[in-house]
Amino acid sequence: MTDDDAPPSVTELVDGLADEDPVRRATAARALTKLGSAAGPALPALVQALQDPIFLVRAMAAAAIGRQGEAAAGEALDPLVRLLDDPVAPVRFWAVDALGRMPQAAGDALDALERRVDDEDQGVRGAATRTVARVRAASPDDA
Repeated sequence: MTDDDAPPSVTELVDGLADEDPVRRATAARALTKLGSAAGPALPALVQALQDPIFLVRAMAAAAIGRQGEAAAGEALDPLVRLLDDPVAPVRFWAVDALGRMPQAAGDALDALERRVDDEDQGVRGAATRTVARVRAASPDDA
């Protein structure tokens, strides 16, 4: 395998999140999603990407954060909760999904998640229903 065939490093992908080209930003966010917890060093850049004007970048950043699970909650919980009101359904879906992957921390977001159970988008509704159940199961004293 040549250097040209090597996958990009986390540092290169973080740089990609700041690229002027929205396709490169979305591609970098998607690649970070595939890295899961190995993308941990990219968390601050991913949280910043949740505010990107391009919905696909926001959605993929939320997905990448979700793959980091509870470890991302401290920095990402509030920005993900704000995305629950995004005007674009795939962004809301990935925000709900990400919160479902950090159910212990997402207990504080239960009210906002419950509102998504009635979302206009079927995919968001289904994800919200599953996430609310996970969050309640993770904090039985609060259910």
